[in-house]
Amino acid sequence: MVRREALSVTVTTPPGIEGIRRLERASAPRLADSQVVAAWQPVLNRIRSCCGEVTLVVNDAARAPLTPALAPVEEELAGRVRTLVAVGTHRSISGEELAALAGCRLAGGAWRCAGEEGYVSLGRTGRGTRVEVDRWVVESALVVAVNSAEPHYFAGFTGGRKSLLPGCCSRTTAEDNHFLALRRGSAPGRLAGNPVHSDMTEALRMMAGRTEVAGVNCVIFHDRLEMLAAPDMESGFAAAVEHCRRHLPPLGARRPACAVLRPGGALEVSLYQSMKALYNWQSVMADGADVLLDSPCPEGLGAEHMERTFAMAFGGRYDVCSREEYSLGLHAAGRLGRAMDRLDLYYHGGLEEDLVRSLGMRPVSDADGWLEARAAMGPLLVPDAGMTCPAEAVR
Repeated sequence: MVRREALSVTVTTPPGIEGIRRLERASAPRLADSQVVAAWQPVLNRIRSCCGEVTLVVNDAARAPLTPALAPVEEELAGRVRTLVAVGTHRSISGEELAALAGCRLAGGAWRCAGEEGYVSLGRTGRGTRVEVDRWVVESALVVAVNSAEPHYFAGFTGGRKSLLPGCCSRTTAEDNHFLALRRGSAPGRLAGNPVHSDMTEALRMMAGRTEVAGVNCVIFHDRLEMLAAPDMESGFAAAVEHCRRHLPPLGARRPACAVLRPGGALEVSLYQSMKALYNWQSVMADGADVLLDSPCPEGLGAEHMERTFAMAFGGRYDVCSREEYSLGLHAAGRLGRAMDRLDLYYHGGLEEDLVRSLGMRPVSDADGWLEARAAMGPLLVPDAGMTCPAEAVR
């Protein structure tokens, strides 16, 4: 495992907007290629000695590119592995996208998106989740899951076990697991007592009972690889989570009455992904706070259930009590509904204004003007809100 110490949190004032605080995650030094190769060695040794098929599981386009963690060992991996993209319930990706996400050599070899050749049932977890996993996972002699960790609004953190559930599992499995997001303990930055996390971990162990599973757990922030831990999936994930926690921005004692949330990175591709910024930060906002979601959303809503999610939240119809009532996305309706009950939500970006209004938010054409009009409220700007949460939330 390679680890770096945290630097101090940077709080600056953007030019032209007097008094606006910019709350940023603490940065850490980039790992040198030699450190990355050294950290990979236990996994590379397993791959070299493996007599059967080796499947490399990588993130899809909704996560940070893994190239900083893969490029130093790509030559070693090429020709030895087949690549499975952990799309879960997200859209499939193209070869060009895979090249950008994982490297040209891997994209030029055998690869596909999870689910394209069907699933294998492994039974149920203790919480009732039907575990249906991609065939390549259980038919491999070795599975190497490469992933990145950051706060997640109901699983606690991305990375680790999440590469396999929901990344390599069926929609049925994802719905069963995500239903648990309605239960107490499901929150950003929280793993202890989180039923979603516990269920994912149990599913990982079920898969590890069928094939050898190794993990390369990373923290990648703005294309900078800060840490890498291998080969044990669970201990490596724990180390990545600890690194994330040490670098989260501290909010302080005052609950903000006004904030601009920018999701950051790949999360700005659609409203579905961008809303994670609100879910990560809504609990620390003051009642009645003005909150502006600032995101371009070039792919629009990004999920077929988004209009339904907003309609349920806007109408106050988001209480779901049973698995039979639940469908994918309704866990978000509850979080969104509670945010709408407490906060005034605004949107600035690429979505049509009429669509924004129909979703229950107010469109903003001039973000700087919106901020200047609220200068007396002490606005807070969070530039990577979808990839962070307040440090106070995980203590």
